[in-house]
Order: sequence, then C-alpha cells, then structure tokens
Amino acid sequence: MSSKKVYVGLGLLALLSAAGVVPLLAAPPAFDAEVGDIYLVSTIKGYARTVIDGEPVRVRASVQLTVLVTEVHGDLIAFRVTAGSIVINGTRYLIEEDWERGVYNKRTRSATYEGWGTDPGGRRVYFILHSIDKRRSWSGVLMKMTGAFKDPEGANWELDLKTLRSKLSGS
Repeated sequence: MSSKKVYVGLGLLALLSAAGVVPLLAAPPAFDAEVGDIYLVSTIKGYARTVIDGEPVRVRASVQLTVLVTEVHGDLIAFRVTAGSIVINGTRYLIEEDWERGVYNKRTRSATYEGWGTDPGGRRVYFILHSIDKRRSWSGVLMKMTGAFKDPEGANWELDLKTLRSKLSGS
C-alpha cells in the first residue's frame, strides 16, 4: 500500500473522529442538576483589580467553591456553597458555611454566588460572584466569572476569572 493512501486513510479517520466530538463541544452547556448533586467551581486563571491610595492595582486571583444543589424549580437551581476559598494576591480568604447561597438560571446559563468569608486573622469579608457558561470541556463547563469582593481593609476588588464547573458527585 502506498504511503499516500495511508495518509489519506488516517486523515479520513481523524475527520470522522472530529465529526463526533465537535458537536458535543459546540452544544450549549447543560446543567441538569438534581437535589444532592455536588459541584466544584475552580479557577483556570484570574485577576482582581482595585484602587489603593489613588493607584490602580491588578493582582492574581482565584476562586474554589464546592456547591451542593438544594432545590430545583423548573429553570432555577438553588445551591449552597459548602466550602471554598477566594485567593487575592496570595491571601486566602476561607468561605464560611453558614450563609453562602446561590442560584443558577438554566435559560440564561448564568449563576450568582453570594456569601461571607474570613481572612487569616478571622476578620470578615463579603463576596458576590456572577458566572456565565461559555462552553463544554472534557472535564466540565468553562465559565466566565466576574464579581465583587470587599476585603477587611475596605478595598473593593473587582474579580475577573475564567473558571471550570465540574460535577463531583450525584446523579
């Protein structure tokens, strides 16, 4: 068999393989969660911005949240943040478990996360995050996440993150 036929055969095989994968990745991300499902939201890359003493500041930031689905009503999925942290410029703020909550809207493919945390000294911090599903990946759904975070020093940080939502357990 000539090498030209082998390359043509391999090319056709690759094309047929891609034909099965591309529609899966191009489909809108589905979030068909059920009560009791657990998801991990983690940062791929991200930054936080604020102004300190009149100077703009931009530093690395990340979020890691474990969420538990608590209710499903039509297009709305309510969840509770059960664990997690927000890291801004190397400082880790732990998420408290008593008041964090969120909701996901299947129609808009967006979610809002809200809650309290503590800095290493035990001082309280507050956050509101918003995410929009962008596309599927092999390990979950890629999301664009933005939000606001107020640190104990009173700085209001604007977060801009690329995140991944992965299912940890459940149906």
